[in-house]
Amino acid sequence: QSTNNTVTGCSAGHFEFTSSNNNRLIGNQFTQSDSQRIWLDSSSNNLLFGNTFGKCYRWIVMFGSSTGNIVAANNVTTGSFVMEDWLTGNNTFYHNNFQNLAWNSSETTNTANTWSVNGKGNFWSNYNGTDANGDGVGDTPYQIDATNVDNCPLMQPVNIALEQIPS
Repeated sequence: QSTNNTVTGCSAGHFEFTSSNNNRLIGNQFTQSDSQRIWLDSSSNNLLFGNTFGKCYRWIVMFGSSTGNIVAANNVTTGSFVMEDWLTGNNTFYHNNFQNLAWNSSETTNTANTWSVNGKGNFWSNYNGTDANGDGVGDTPYQIDATNVDNCPLMQPVNIALEQIPS
């Protein structure tokens, strides 16, 4: 139950936020083999930026009234589940690099998530689309699961070092 904290440059197994708002996790390494890395329970307006998530069972779990969270410019390499999301609120995911993912659609029920900002979404290592006009964005959406779509999948991984931290 924490508010307005910033954690940077940490090497950790996981963070759990319950009723925690306006926190920032920036430039952390989550490489231990815990079952999950980030747990958000009724936690809103948090920023996950520039973090590295190693192989794990779940890289993020969000439920309750967790809304307005921004997940941007992260490197995510996953195991069997990418994300569990039992939300009604809108969360934004963009400019992330998703490598070797295996999305478990039965664990994700939220249709309110946004998967791109300003016409640029996320890099998905298993995206097989084309980019006919050469703008770096795939011509066809990336279907994440039955209820989530990245309409602007990126053709190349994001250079996280060049990304600006959202205000």
